[in-house]
Amino acid sequence: MEKSKYNINDAGYYGEFGGAFIPEMLQKNVSVLLGSYLQIMDDPDFKAELRLLMTDYAGRPSPLYFAPRLSAHFQTNVYLKREDLNHTGSHKINNALGQILLAKRMGKTRIIAETGAGQHGVATATACALMGLECIVFMGKTDVERQFLNVQKMRMLGATVEPVTSGNHTLKDATNEAIRDWIGHPEENLAWDMIAQARGAAVSANPLVASALESGEPSPDVTAEMICRSLYAAEGSDWFWWYGDDHFSPHSDRFDRLFRQHLMNIYRLLGQDPPRELLEPIKKKNPAGLIREPAAFIDPEINGRISDYFEWLAAGLYDLTRQGSAMHSSDRMLQSFYYGYNKSSFFIRIDGVQDLSRLLKDDDVLNLHLIYDRDYRLPLQMRNDEGLLLVKENGVWTPTSSYCHWKIAKNCEISIPLSSIKLEAGSKLFVSVALVRDNEEVGRWPSDAPLMLYYAGEDIELDNWLI
Repeated sequence: MEKSKYNINDAGYYGEFGGAFIPEMLQKNVSVLLGSYLQIMDDPDFKAELRLLMTDYAGRPSPLYFAPRLSAHFQTNVYLKREDLNHTGSHKINNALGQILLAKRMGKTRIIAETGAGQHGVATATACALMGLECIVFMGKTDVERQFLNVQKMRMLGATVEPVTSGNHTLKDATNEAIRDWIGHPEENLAWDMIAQARGAAVSANPLVASALESGEPSPDVTAEMICRSLYAAEGSDWFWWYGDDHFSPHSDRFDRLFRQHLMNIYRLLGQDPPRELLEPIKKKNPAGLIREPAAFIDPEINGRISDYFEWLAAGLYDLTRQGSAMHSSDRMLQSFYYGYNKSSFFIRIDGVQDLSRLLKDDDVLNLHLIYDRDYRLPLQMRNDEGLLLVKENGVWTPTSSYCHWKIAKNCEISIPLSSIKLEAGSKLFVSVALVRDNEEVGRWPSDAPLMLYYAGEDIELDNWLI
């Protein structure tokens, strides 16, 4: 038997066995962790510091206790390893100290953890308090209520306890949320990677920059100081407020451009060409979340309410909850935008956060704006249920000969003749909705760019199977 057959290769295999099978979204995080772990674990200073913490702080090695009565009862020698005597009252402190010391060596400043009964959370919060790191502990809402004392201990240690309300509100769900947090939002991850790349380029190319960044003092060299200021501007501002899905602003694209401009300045000051990635927006241009595209023809009844579960099942769907004229996504009027078609008509359904008949006044106008070869508009009111589609000609809205039908009740349902717009298969229709109250526009969805609706034409029923 050849010994080399059982050597572990770089992919973690020994022969045909082994390997790492992890979700694709976690591969980058695990690869970065693996590379750092292998280097740091061989560092004598790291080993010495961890050994000191284990003995002087955690109280290891914990004693081995001979239990005479238990031994007599089972007629054998029973020894208990007293891990409960460790600091925080369990073995959890052992891995918490090692992991958080590793994270600190990797330059991390924020620690996330999950916990069920709370012992792991308490140990993590304790180690974070010792090392001055931010600590967030995900814990199922049910476990938060059951383990009140441990929750209070974590909070006293400075940790933030995040109750998880998905699933069964227990450990499995807390683990899911912790992993989601660790993966992060792709936009935020990309922005941080760009910062790290720019910082690495600056430190490698200019020793004066490296010295200034390490000391935190201004550099006497003008160019080095300008590079440091650009890097600080990218690292220390509120750019990451706008990346991801938590918040939305009509000016997100401007913040995105300014953020990338700071990083491009670094490369130009270094005399290098900026990476091509910095020329492309980090913030996705489509502001509303496309959930799905149409899967088949639909033929809904235009009555302002859902008559049948299946009538909009094959429709396309956009999530509008992150849209509107406010900065925070909680203050919204419209919730969902459905769209679909059959051979003769294009259908749209607009849902509010509650019944539209309660949100809208009799004189309010919902202007449905369509852009294809020309600009079209359909003014919608609760007191009417049909009207002519308008087209913009020479700057003036002019009625067409095409009658459209709608109904505003629980929701707003609209039917537009395809012949009025003459959509071609494979084309794109851009749509937005504006609310006009007392002759003043008070809301627009989306607020910065229209929704893009793809029209597949009659071939949609050949391309898609709906089961």
